[in-house]
Amino acid sequence: MDNNSERFLHFVKQSCKDSKINLVLSPERQVETEGIKCNGYFDYVDKILTVATGQAFDAWFKVLVHEFSHMRQWIDQCKAWTESEKDGDANDIVDKWLNKTVNLSTKNKHKFVNRARDLELDCEKRAVEWIRAFELPINEREYVKRANAYVYFYTHMKNTRKWYKIGKEPYNTSLIVLAMPTHFDNDYDNPPEIIKKIYKGCLGE
Repeated sequence: MDNNSERFLHFVKQSCKDSKINLVLSPERQVETEGIKCNGYFDYVDKILTVATGQAFDAWFKVLVHEFSHMRQWIDQCKAWTESEKDGDANDIVDKWLNKTVNLSTKNKHKFVNRARDLELDCEKRAVEWIRAFELPINEREYVKRANAYVYFYTHMKNTRKWYKIGKEPYNTSLIVLAMPTHFDNDYDNPPEIIKKIYKGCLGE
């Protein structure tokens, strides 16, 4: 780990301490939340920020930057965070809709999926700010392209009512990443037709 990464990690640890958040850097390859395996997560209810570090440093450190950005959204009570909490937790509602335990009207589908998406977009913008501020050894251009692959996925998912399968993550799918812009000034509600076709071709309908 280089000096800038160590400096950022120290900053994360201090921020967690100040906000009484339990930081867990698990040696495992994956961590689990509510029965779902993932690379890391931030839980503001149980006040825990955890990242699975049992993989390459380059991979888990990006997860840390991302999940810490979610933590900062909660601390700051930014607009994207408070909007996602209106009328219920948008992420929780979207999960239930995907699992088909609740149905949503067309209007509510757009409302809650867009709120969850906008929360991720704000998070990714914050992550890029950390990369710049701490001069982290993360390729910003590549990070933004992968971030856009994830944010645009919400629009695709809105139509399919399906989450991506393990091994078919949009941000790890080369054709999708290649088509992504290197900035966040995009109309995520109305992707270009070529992007729609690539998502359908790579992830199905």
